[in-house]
Amino acid sequence: MAERGKSQTGGGRRPNVRFGPKAKEKFKAATPGLETVVFGYGATYTPDTFQKAYHSLTKYVGAGNLDKKGGPEAAKALRKFSPPEFKTPKLRGDEEKAIAEYLYMKEIENCKNGLPSGIWLKCNSLVDHRLIELLYEASQAGVPIEILARGICCLRPGVAGLSETITVRSIIGRFLEHGRIYVFANGGEFLSDKNIVMISSADLMPRNLRRRVECFMRLENPTIRKQVLHQIMVALLRDEKNSWYLQPDGSYVHLQTDETSFSCHEYFMSNPSLSGLGSLAGAQDNG
Repeated sequence: MAERGKSQTGGGRRPNVRFGPKAKEKFKAATPGLETVVFGYGATYTPDTFQKAYHSLTKYVGAGNLDKKGGPEAAKALRKFSPPEFKTPKLRGDEEKAIAEYLYMKEIENCKNGLPSGIWLKCNSLVDHRLIELLYEASQAGVPIEILARGICCLRPGVAGLSETITVRSIIGRFLEHGRIYVFANGGEFLSDKNIVMISSADLMPRNLRRRVECFMRLENPTIRKQVLHQIMVALLRDEKNSWYLQPDGSYVHLQTDETSFSCHEYFMSNPSLSGLGSLAGAQDNG
């Protein structure tokens, strides 16, 4: 825990966070048997990003309640940069090729076999040429692909014979979109239990996939998974006000909107997250 008034990054003062005896006892009572706590966060913990500007994702992983594997395996990842056999989280880099080959090629196989297929990607930047080639291959097989790339995107969507089934948009609005989410249909219709839903600290760039240690975490907790898939991704894909669509020539087009057009950022500010509702999330589902 940081000392009062001292920055751990050298960038000035930061708000001090301390847990008093009562808070510690309440925490222990609420999480019986908890041994490991992990926070997976896609941005930096600074007042400007964490509190005001960034729309990112934080996943809480606790051994003993939400995810019995995630905590200990995250600890292994921090102790060892040579990844052992992990189930969750997975490390990018050494495992990137296997993950890409399996998940992306599986969608191609499903599409060819007449099964539901599709890929939803949300990232800051899409630059890695090997992944782009896989996405082109998937598109040529007929796999529908939706990409939300806020920054650089080296893929060209909508090119005849190459990427006709790919749509790329950049959402620019109230928040800086920073979360990385990867969804694979996995032989089921989107928003079904068959879908594979992942979050990651990594962008789809060579430096992230091959020169850094990054986490690639499959969401298993039902509430968090539903929040990311049914709330966040659906709202992002429905957005009209903030969306700029990448064209085959590399230019971006913003469709005409009015005050009734849907804004994902307005939605996020006015609707509580399912994970934030805690036990009430189930009641909301039933209502």
